[in-house]
Amino acid sequence: MLSNIFLHYVLDLWFEKKVRPQVKGACQLVRYADDFICMVQYKDNAEYIEQALRERFAKFDLELHPEKTHVISFGRFERENAKRRNRRANTFDFLGFTHYCGTSRGGKFIVCRKMSRKKFRMRFTEMNAWLRAYPNNPLYCGRLQSPMPALSAKNVLNVEKTTPPSIFGLPPWPRTFRSAS
Repeated sequence: MLSNIFLHYVLDLWFEKKVRPQVKGACQLVRYADDFICMVQYKDNAEYIEQALRERFAKFDLELHPEKTHVISFGRFERENAKRRNRRANTFDFLGFTHYCGTSRGGKFIVCRKMSRKKFRMRFTEMNAWLRAYPNNPLYCGRLQSPMPALSAKNVLNVEKTTPPSIFGLPPWPRTFRSAS
């Protein structure tokens, strides 16, 4: 909580009052706790803001993480630019999701999200540990294989009652099943 208040003055207000008026084109800052993304329209503005951030953080004995701080191209034309330069389109991880360029059903640009590889691997490891801890579970089948042969309505209801909610990606409140009437 204290870091959030601190960054409000160190980053948010400074960005709005000092940086945004000097930048040409679109400029936006998205921050959640101590993670943030700065989006600008032009590359030279991005490089200026990165240098200004380093100087601003140095005044408060803070520093940007060198592995997480970089300037990338991202947006409506990223796929075409990447194809022209024979490279993969840029993506970035923010708040546990990998953000990538996509198109809507109507063909317009949208930012798509999927669970980041790091978070997915962590959940998968957690699920495997749980399956190994309960070998009588109908999903286990003696060894870790595809759970499909073990799934039936009776088994799924049984597993649902004994499985930690985080395995299914659900919140930990009680779940009830209603029959169709």
